[in-house]
Amino acid sequence: METAHLELLGRLAVIQQQILQGGIEDKLASRILTAIEEMLGERKQETLGKNHRQEIQLSSNEEKLFRYIAQQPGHSYSFEELFFQVWGRSLSPGKEKSDKRNLCALALRLNEKLRASALGQLTAVPGKGYRFER
Repeated sequence: METAHLELLGRLAVIQQQILQGGIEDKLASRILTAIEEMLGERKQETLGKNHRQEIQLSSNEEKLFRYIAQQPGHSYSFEELFFQVWGRSLSPGKEKSDKRNLCALALRLNEKLRASALGQLTAVPGKGYRFER
């Protein structure tokens, strides 16, 4: 991989951390964060497993969320718990809506991949968070 490409990915990772640490809150920041995660995810794509001869490619954050939530199918996990497992920090005071939106966007992308692979699905638990169902 070219040095310039690695440098760009490193800078994107820094911007991602600044956004996650509460530096910016709005719809644009959410879209930027999603784009950064997708770009960084290209570098970190991993095969989760095979189901009916189909490989499932997940970004690092999708994989973190899936590995955690799939440990106990049917168990409901809170937004706070899932957010901490993926990003390694608590929801930011005063920015809970933005943090939850980021988690919901990640869950939506993961759910599309899970449904397409017939591995199961994430189900929203109103007012609480999500659960995984096979």
